[in-house]
Amino acid sequence: MSSPAANLAEAAAALGVTERSVRRWIAEGAPTVCRGRRGRGGGTLLDIKAIEAWRASQGAVGRPGADADQLRAVLAGLPQAIAAMIAEQFRDASGPHKRALASEFAALGYRLCFLIEDAGGPPVAKLPALEQLRGIK
Repeated sequence: MSSPAANLAEAAAALGVTERSVRRWIAEGAPTVCRGRRGRGGGTLLDIKAIEAWRASQGAVGRPGADADQLRAVLAGLPQAIAAMIAEQFRDASGPHKRALASEFAALGYRLCFLIEDAGGPPVAKLPALEQLRGIK
């Protein structure tokens, strides 16, 4: 027997996400009991267990916090990516004050990495690309 149909607000609360997330999932192909239409009483109806199963099949673990786990995985790679981009920008820069700005480029990279750490990202470690910029005099 399937679970009773829930409206968007009820489904969002049961899944621990926002209504906007549920709408996005529907647009991405999540199953619905009845698609919504305009007008009073025309809201989308959802089977929460079917949504959880669909989310699990999409690579999410089907529980609140799955999006946070995915975000932490993305955050883990950001410091290296930021360091590489800043080093590349420095290499592409030109002008008489390029060498004088090398340490400023490195400081900017570390500041960005500290912001990521404050948002729950990985602890900031020495990044070789930024350390190389710090060493330029």
